[in-house]
Amino acid sequence: MRSSEQWRVAKRLKPGQPGTLKLARRYGDALVCVRYRHDEQRAERCTTVELVIDRAPLATPRAQRMVAIRLRFDERALRAMLHQAGAQWDRQAGVWRLPYQLAQALNMEHRVVQK
Repeated sequence: MRSSEQWRVAKRLKPGQPGTLKLARRYGDALVCVRYRHDEQRAERCTTVELVIDRAPLATPRAQRMVAIRLRFDERALRAMLHQAGAQWDRQAGVWRLPYQLAQALNMEHRVVQK
């Protein structure tokens, strides 16, 4: 295909629409869209496809990642502060769960329980 400036997108179709059926059978769930492009100067048409070639979970930024904090039984004031800030008590694990950013804001990142 030549320089992209010469090609104008004439149609953009989703899988399953008329004009995509053969390509949808060929590429299956990997097919994202089909584009029909025109080059008016050369009087040409080309068909392009957009495919999914890899999938992976999004990396959660460290500030948004959930962490666990363990408190001693007698630290009632800290427990109340965590509860007030929106941390959730995990009874099974015996820890408080909250976003890392909140643990930093409460100056409790040194109490984060490592996995």
